[in-house]
Amino acid sequence: EPPQPAGIHASVPFAATPSVSKVDKKKKKKKKVIPPPPSSSTLPGDANTIEPAVARPNQKPPPPLQIEAKLKPATKPRHRSNVPSAASTPTLANTTRSLVHDTLGQQLPSSPPHGGSRGGPHDDLNNAIAIPKKTKSRTDYAKKYTPEYEPHLACEDVVRGLCDGSLVSGVLRVNKHNRMDAYVTIPGLDRDLFIDGLSRQNRALDGDTVVLVVLPQTKWRTKSSSLATSTATSSPACISSDAETLAALWNPLVQPSQPPAASPSSARHEADVGSGIDRLQVHVDAVQSHLKAGQKAQPTASVVHILERADVSYVGVVRVTKQNVTLFDALDKRLPRGMRIHNMPPEYHRNPHLFATTMLCLVKLDQWAVHYKSPTGVLVQVLGPASQVDSDLLALLTTNSLLRHLEPFSPEIAASLPVATEWTIPQSELDRRRDLRDWTVFSIDPSTARDLDDAMSIRRLPDDDTFEVGVHIADVSHFIVPGSALDVEAQARCTSVYFVNQVLPMLPRVLCEQLCSLNASVLWHMRKDGTMVADAPIWFGKTIIRSCCQLDYATAQLLLDSSTTHDIAWYQ
Repeated sequence: EPPQPAGIHASVPFAATPSVSKVDKKKKKKKKVIPPPPSSSTLPGDANTIEPAVARPNQKPPPPLQIEAKLKPATKPRHRSNVPSAASTPTLANTTRSLVHDTLGQQLPSSPPHGGSRGGPHDDLNNAIAIPKKTKSRTDYAKKYTPEYEPHLACEDVVRGLCDGSLVSGVLRVNKHNRMDAYVTIPGLDRDLFIDGLSRQNRALDGDTVVLVVLPQTKWRTKSSSLATSTATSSPACISSDAETLAALWNPLVQPSQPPAASPSSARHEADVGSGIDRLQVHVDAVQSHLKAGQKAQPTASVVHILERADVSYVGVVRVTKQNVTLFDALDKRLPRGMRIHNMPPEYHRNPHLFATTMLCLVKLDQWAVHYKSPTGVLVQVLGPASQVDSDLLALLTTNSLLRHLEPFSPEIAASLPVATEWTIPQSELDRRRDLRDWTVFSIDPSTARDLDDAMSIRRLPDDDTFEVGVHIADVSHFIVPGSALDVEAQARCTSVYFVNQVLPMLPRVLCEQLCSLNASVLWHMRKDGTMVADAPIWFGKTIIRSCCQLDYATAQLLLDSSTTHDIAWYQ
């Protein structure tokens, strides 16, 4: 340090010297306290005024260590007695300012900004040096936003794993009653893979095509076989009685087809197994061989990638949080709650709370990041008020992917259908079918049924104890040309949909309700007690019938409960 001229060093009065706490006394290294100067350096009556001291021949400037100590930010004292008094604060600050000015060559402000002190003797010094404020570190940010799920594997890693057999793929099925349980059927494996918990499902939903990694054997689960348990608890007499009943009900002349026996060369051997699924099956068989009777080993797996999302829309209601955030809750319990929706319609913004309590919405899945428990969604359609039947029916059709049933049949299909009032049975069909129009044929269906596509018949045989019973199914394939527009539409609809108040048919009504004379039938012989005649043949073939009566369940039950049919008004 360069020497300083005499008369520059200010003396510090004794009142401005901070007292030493008990904690500081216990430290090994104690701070060296500068002795107080003579009391003559202060003016009488003004303790806060500092006069320059008279230069002495042997006086040395303060060591640099004292300056460095003054530059450190003040710490909060433990005891109240260690806090300097308000009167001593300007003296200590001015002294430090003079020392810093002499050493660093810079002028510090004489008073803290905005007026007044912020509560400590070094406030003005802290403002001049600009000590940085404490900010949130990346560690704090990571703790707050901890990922809820594991990231999915990259596409190249998935392809490599599927090729070498370390990964498997399949369609995810989630339990409707417990969304924590999910299963995947793997072709070539004799049991399903079990995915336990939401973390292992890893943002996959029901119907998604997923890629899985099989977990170690220590994480597999063992479940009891209900079939083995029920068989073990049944007595031999019960088993024999059940076998006899089944034999009496079914004709022994009809032999069920047996699956082809596996050749010894096709048996799996661990040394000859090449694919990953075969290796897994061998391992499962080895584990199964060590379990007790009635127990079944079930491998567990975890989702590592989603190959394809199921193209499904979900029905539910929205709710508004205190922060005015719109969240969607699906009626399907297999979906997570609280899906964030951003594209709400104008009627929602006019009255969000009224909209949330009255309207059914249709939402599709958008994105699902690893840091969130629920995905984001996109509003597809507002189905209508939740209290109306039409809205509920539309929600059911949408949830089960049956909206196609609401569309009318195309003009091309309508033009290909016969007119019911003009259609007659062709002579070619009369020649190739068995004519049963003089038999007692009738149908029993619900009172609201429209698809009268099945009927039954009963005929007494010469032996009074035996009857010939038949079941007749409408031969609609006669009217459907393979590959035609009607065939494609029927395959797309797959089935008729029955509601409480209406029926949505798979085929046009003219085929289901009016043109049912052509049938495929099965006939067999039965006794009065309901047992089958063992030596009687069972006949299958195409027939022509004429229904003599269309009964509903209530009328059929009335016939059974009445002592005589002549008591029924409609019969008379």
